[in-house]
Parts: sequence; structure tokens; C-alpha cells
Amino acid sequence: MSSGKPEDWENTKNQLMNPNPILNNKTWLGHRVKNKDGTDGQGGTIDLMVLEGKYSISEIARKINNTIMRVEDHLEHLQTGNARGKWSGMKPHKLQIVKGANDKIKFFLG
Repeated sequence: MSSGKPEDWENTKNQLMNPNPILNNKTWLGHRVKNKDGTDGQGGTIDLMVLEGKYSISEIARKINNTIMRVEDHLEHLQTGNARGKWSGMKPHKLQIVKGANDKIKFFLG
């Protein structure tokens, strides 16, 4: 995971208006899109799916071939950075994520 930066909120707002989320194999939040072995990076994939706003937590978990808890931990990192009370040393991104229709999650910047 990457540490949050002060500009994450503004950068996420820009991504929602004009999506161009990948640069040099990382999302605008600094999470890897592809691993060295060519597999999808979990954090980057979660970032992209939340940006699209079309997926539920369980759908994201299936896509990354991991658990709902893994997705929830990353979502917590994107928001407060303190997933399940564990301090990883990573700063949170301080973004808001909301659940909409059919449990689909998305960034909320309102």
C-alpha cells in the first residue's frame, strides 16, 4: 500500500471528472496495477473498480481472487488508514467511499 498524500482528494476528484487513472503502472493513489509476475495488483485493481463505481465489495473480492476482508482493509486504508485497528505505518488517503444502489461502492467527494 502507499501512504496518503494531501493532494489525493483533489486528484480523485479529477479522476472522476476525467478518468486517466494509470501512470507508470500505478493508480493516481500510488497502488500498483500489475505485479512483476504480470498478475493484477490487488490495491490498484480495487482503486480502479471503486473509481468506476459499478462493483460491490463481494464483486471486487472475486475479481482480485481474495477475501471480502482484504477488500474492506484496502477500503479502510483509502479512508482512515486504520484497517481493523492495525497500524501499518501507512498514512490514510482520507477519501470517502459510499455504498449506493445494489451495494455498489464509489468514491464520494461531496
